[in-house]
Amino acid sequence: MKIEKLTAPQKSIWSVEQYFKGSSVNNICGTIHFFEKINFDNLKKALNNIVETNDNFHLKFILKNSTILQTLKKNVNYNIQIFDISSEKGGKKLQEKAGRGLYWALFIFVGIPLPGTGAWTGTLAASLLDMDFKKSSIAVMAGVILAGIIMGLASAGVFGAAGAILGA
Repeated sequence: MKIEKLTAPQKSIWSVEQYFKGSSVNNICGTIHFFEKINFDNLKKALNNIVETNDNFHLKFILKNSTILQTLKKNVNYNIQIFDISSEKGGKKLQEKAGRGLYWALFIFVGIPLPGTGAWTGTLAASLLDMDFKKSSIAVMAGVILAGIIMGLASAGVFGAAGAILGA
């Protein structure tokens, strides 16, 4: 097993790894609008092949003598799942029921700075639900600004100071 030192970007990934032990965090998100019928079995095979043959998905971090090192996990089966939500009926029904609340929900979802939320995932959801491009873009941008404000306040220690003042 070959062990290497980490680069600066890998050290950032390692710090996230402290919250999600045992797996490197990789965020691959995207939306593709197909105008023809998709063979989801072939798409799943192709994505699994990409993950299996790309070493970035097999990183394992080790802390040894206060030094962060990396190695590659062997024989990892990620078994990516594909969900076919190609029917536009579901998104339209949800929009009819929720109305403008759907855009507020998108704003809040993107604005909460947690793993798995954010502009990529919010944009994916808006695309899958066939939401209005202009309105969803505004909701996503506003959510990114909100997340930035929250993280800026957290970085400045505002939440810790407020907790100390309130006796938490």
